[in-house]
Amino acid sequence: MYPSVWANRRDVREALHIREVFNETKWVPCNESLQFYYNKEAISYTHDVRSSLAYHRHLANRNCRALVYSGDHDMTVSYISTLNWIKSLNLLVVKDWRPWFVNKQVAGYTMRYSNYDYSLTFATIKVINISSQLLLERKQRHTPYTT
Repeated sequence: MYPSVWANRRDVREALHIREVFNETKWVPCNESLQFYYNKEAISYTHDVRSSLAYHRHLANRNCRALVYSGDHDMTVSYISTLNWIKSLNLLVVKDWRPWFVNKQVAGYTMRYSNYDYSLTFATIKVINISSQLLLERKQRHTPYTT
């Protein structure tokens, strides 16, 4: 499933505690123009952001909430790398490493950090292939996520 489709689901938004005031705000892909097709020349970005750390250092002094997630089998940027840059922000751990569930099965792990009015939630997401995801989605249309 595409992250934007997942993130726009009502049950997901409720599980992530997204405030109702943002109901009309939809998650969108960062770059819809970047597509990969097998056996064709790779398309690359014209602007490369090497690190989002500076953005998060700036946000850590603001009144806002951030969600950072990683696939648990991401071979490009592992969740351990993400945890390392989050650690460099020197935030207070509010809720330590714990599992989160879908249909009583572990769907990933999460931690919550804080710096006064700034809150950062980190989550890993278990890898699942699209056909399994579609099957799972049919079975649990009305089953809420739990955190």
